[in-house]
Amino acid sequence: MRHVIQLCLFTALATGCVHDAAYRSASPAACGDASSEAARVRCSVLREQLNTGEFDAVSANTEDSDTWPYRLAFIEFDDQGRMFDRGQAQSQQPTQLQRALDEIAQAKADGRALQKPPVVALFVHGWKNNASEASGNVWGFRQLLAGLSRQFAEPVRDGTWRAPVVGIYLGWRGAIINAPVVEQFTFWNRKAESQSLPRGEDVVPTVEKIMQAAKGADFSDTSTISVLIGHSFGGAVLEGAVSPTLRKMVMAVEPGGELHAPANLIVFVNEAQEAMRSFDLMEQMSKRLKKQDHCSPIDENGQKRFENPVVLSISSTADYATRLAFPFGQVVNRPFTHLERYPQPNDLGVTSEAGTFYNTTAHRAEFQSHVVEIGTTPAVSTGGRVCTNWLDITSTVGIDYLVAAKPGSTNHSPYWVTHMPPSVVPDHSTIFTPVFRDFLITFLLKTQF
Repeated sequence: MRHVIQLCLFTALATGCVHDAAYRSASPAACGDASSEAARVRCSVLREQLNTGEFDAVSANTEDSDTWPYRLAFIEFDDQGRMFDRGQAQSQQPTQLQRALDEIAQAKADGRALQKPPVVALFVHGWKNNASEASGNVWGFRQLLAGLSRQFAEPVRDGTWRAPVVGIYLGWRGAIINAPVVEQFTFWNRKAESQSLPRGEDVVPTVEKIMQAAKGADFSDTSTISVLIGHSFGGAVLEGAVSPTLRKMVMAVEPGGELHAPANLIVFVNEAQEAMRSFDLMEQMSKRLKKQDHCSPIDENGQKRFENPVVLSISSTADYATRLAFPFGQVVNRPFTHLERYPQPNDLGVTSEAGTFYNTTAHRAEFQSHVVEIGTTPAVSTGGRVCTNWLDITSTVGIDYLVAAKPGSTNHSPYWVTHMPPSVVPDHSTIFTPVFRDFLITFLLKTQF
C-alpha cells in the first residue's frame, strides 16, 4: 500500500487518486429525488429498463423498441475486504447487502406470482473499474441484465415485468488512479488486492449469502436461475470467494458422485490470475467427483445427456492482456516467488508450478477441456471417435458456434476451461457483447436443475 500512496501523491497534482469510499448509498433518503439523475445513481438499488436497441446492436435498426426491466443492486468493499456499508448499531436503515437480499427475495416472489423462473446474476468487475457510473463494467452489466430479461420472458408488450431479473454488482477498488498512463502501473498492486480481498472479513460470507438467497440454504431451489460472473481481476476475487464453498461441497460428495452446484453457472471470463490458484480446486474435483465424458456422455439408462459445468473459465484468444501482458507481469514477480514441482501423478498431468505461475487458467493447454468453434458441425474428435456431445450456440449476430470436447484433454472435471474466438469477445475488457450474452444464456438454459 505504501508504494501506491507514493504513486498517488506523485500524480495527485495532475490527476488525483480515485477516492476510497462507496459510490452507492443504501439510504433511501439519498435516492428520494427520482427526478435527479445525480441522486438516482447514488442508490444502492436501481430499478431500470433498457430498450432492445441499447443492448442488441442487431436490433438497433429494427422496429423492436420493447423495453426490458431488471433490478440492479450494488455491494461495495474496501481494500480490507470489508463492506463499506456495514450498518450502524442503532440504525434502522438496511445495508447494501440487506437491500440486495431483499431484491432477490422480491424477485423470487414475483417469479412465483408470474410462474416464471427468477434470474439472479452476480458480477464482480475487473481492473480499472469500480461501482461508479463512470465504470464501463456497470453499463455492460446493465446490458446483460436487460438481455436476460428478454430471454427469460414471454412475448408480452403491456409494459409489465416480463421476467424477474436481479443483478448484484460487487464493487471493489479495481481503480485507484485515474491517469490513463500511470494507471497501468497499478497492475501488481491491484492483482495482489484481488487475491487478498476474499481473505477479508466480508467477501466470502457475502457471496455465500447471495448464493443461498438465490438457491436456498442448501442450494436445492431449482426454481431460481443463478449465474456468478467474475471478469479479469474480478475473476480472482470471485474464485477466491466461491472456492471455500465449492471445496466443502466437493468433499461432502461420495467418491465418484456428482456435485450439486451452488449456482447454475460460475463463470470466470478473461480471468487475470495464475493458473496455479485454480489447480487445487480443479484437481480436487477431478479426484473426488465422477469423471465427465465430455465427448459422448451416457446416463444410467443408456441415453445421451448434456453434462453440466459447475465452473466455466473462458478467455478470448484476442485477450492479449492475459495472454501476453500477464506473463510479463509475472516475470517481475518471479524473483519473489518460490515455485515447486507438483506431486506425481496427478490427473491433469501438470508437473511444475512454473507453467501455472506464468499463465492464467484458460491459457494453459493441460487445463483446457473444450474448444469453441465457428459452425454447426463438430470438427473435432477424441481418441479416434467423433464426439457426439456438443453445445450449439445460435447468436443474434448471425454466427453460429459450438462448444465441443477438446481432443486428448485430461480435464474431465466439471471445471471447464476453454478459449473463445474474438468474434465472441474481441479483447480483454469488452466482455458484454451480444454474442457472449448468447453464450451465457445457452449454458443457463442447459444447466437449469
